[in-house]
Amino acid sequence: MIDCLFCITPYTDKTLPLLGPSVLSNVLKKNNFTSKVLDYNIELSKVYTDIFEGESWDDISIKFIKHEELYSNFEFIILMDKWVQEIIDYKPKYVAFTLFTTYMAYVVDYITKKIKEKTDIKIIVGGSSIKRFIEVLDIKLNSSVDLYDHIIIGYGEQTIINILNGNVIDKIINVETPDFTLTETPDFTDLNLNDYEHSFALPGYTTKGCTNNCPFCVIPLLYNYVELPMDRVIKDCSEYIDKYNIKFIEFQDSIINARFSRLDDLCTNLIPLNIQWSALWRIRKNIKEQTYKLLNQSGCNTLSIGVESGSEKVRNDMNKYYSNQDIFDNLDNFKKYNITAHLMLLVGFPSETEQDFQDTLNLLTEIKEKDYIINSIEFHHLVITTEEMKIYKDNENFLDGPRRYDVMKQHLIDIDFIVPDNQKIIELATERLFTSLRKEID
Repeated sequence: MIDCLFCITPYTDKTLPLLGPSVLSNVLKKNNFTSKVLDYNIELSKVYTDIFEGESWDDISIKFIKHEELYSNFEFIILMDKWVQEIIDYKPKYVAFTLFTTYMAYVVDYITKKIKEKTDIKIIVGGSSIKRFIEVLDIKLNSSVDLYDHIIIGYGEQTIINILNGNVIDKIINVETPDFTLTETPDFTDLNLNDYEHSFALPGYTTKGCTNNCPFCVIPLLYNYVELPMDRVIKDCSEYIDKYNIKFIEFQDSIINARFSRLDDLCTNLIPLNIQWSALWRIRKNIKEQTYKLLNQSGCNTLSIGVESGSEKVRNDMNKYYSNQDIFDNLDNFKKYNITAHLMLLVGFPSETEQDFQDTLNLLTEIKEKDYIINSIEFHHLVITTEEMKIYKDNENFLDGPRRYDVMKQHLIDIDFIVPDNQKIIELATERLFTSLRKEID
């Protein structure tokens, strides 16, 4: 018997293990509970070519938003039933599922229903897409929150301990601020790190939450922005090096440069570790050159930038208030200090006109001509459910997203720029954006 199983289900990225389950599992271990992490997403990644014939890993992502094909895929149903039995065989008191993305919703709900049919195991769900999960249970999955024993919205460290101690009777628990005295270094010993595409790296974090307020991101709805004590950050990094022989850390912070004094301190402390690292970067104005120097000296390898659009008007609608010149200024310094950039863009935002889209293509052309160090470009268009389509039925800009996506990909080919290996789509899953648009329609 085991106190708690943490389960990662399809569909999500397969480059790295998820942080949350490995953190919470170690929190329980340090508090004298038994726990284990199971990654069924990575298990699917080993066999998906047999189940979804002729499709790439990224091709199958849409199936986890629009579930009809999953219902009729006999081999996938057999695989999920195998997972159900494996979970039951562990005889856990609790099973905790992460809803890191809403792509996971179908599999989580399917497994939960099967477990509840056969056992009295208690089910906990949480994660960054948990609010969206609650919304789609009835609309898309013909299910209900009544199926779940506990739903954690926000941080889970103290809550998971309280639940296992029998001190929580509430179904839905909101926790906006974490107790960092309880947070533990992620424990990845349950996982085979060689199964992941980035087996040379591990995920880490220095902050939680975000200082931004982007309307397509759910993070500000769930988590207050908080900073992990710097000695804890360096302890985690050092343990990665000693325990897993890892020399590359992919920091999962929503924004690594929220405070530049904090970033400078981080870089200074990372220098003696002699590692390389990557993170998410927000375009900012008037950044001191000393910061770029410290990034280089500390081993900063790649910074991912949410450029989103070449139109300043659209970026303003996204609450991203910087100019195209600010983008160039940041990339100029990346190039000067040998830092690679990964660019992320979004097409089909509801306020994006055809001219705004053309501005994005023009920006990409200009970035190409400036010969910056760009290792990859990731771009998305938005996919929503039939219910939500009612909101956008007259929004030509949003409905044109798939076409613009294809045009952008061809444009990158035409200018001999980096063409992404992975085609991406994302579900528009932000209550704030829906709410504001509903108000406009009403």
